[in-house]
Amino acid sequence: MVPAVGAPPPSPPSPPALFSETMPEMTENETPTKKQHRKKNRETHNAVERHRKKKINAGINRIGELIPCSPALKQTEQSTAETITTEQQNKKENEKFSRQNKHYLTKRRWWKGYEQEHDPGPSL
Repeated sequence: MVPAVGAPPPSPPSPPALFSETMPEMTENETPTKKQHRKKNRETHNAVERHRKKKINAGINRIGELIPCSPALKQTEQSTAETITTEQQNKKENEKFSRQNKHYLTKRRWWKGYEQEHDPGPSL
């Protein structure tokens, strides 16, 4: 059908009308905002990851129950505990040396300032 001369062409339906006709569940008031959508996606993803992590940990625990405790494993656990203790001791020593070094540098700066203030100059 050819439109009459001088008559405006028919306009397409507006987007809200198009959505409400074709998809009644998606009206303008019911569409989720991007923020809500992202939040729901994040919550869903986090739940899936928690479930995945639980399954992996359950499998590791099951394997751990099947493997008998060997002397080598006990030795490894003992050496791990010793390593942690050594690391804690090293940290304490480093903190102690750091405090001593700071104290020394403070005294040295003070002494250099004192020497510069009280320097009699070159003696001839």
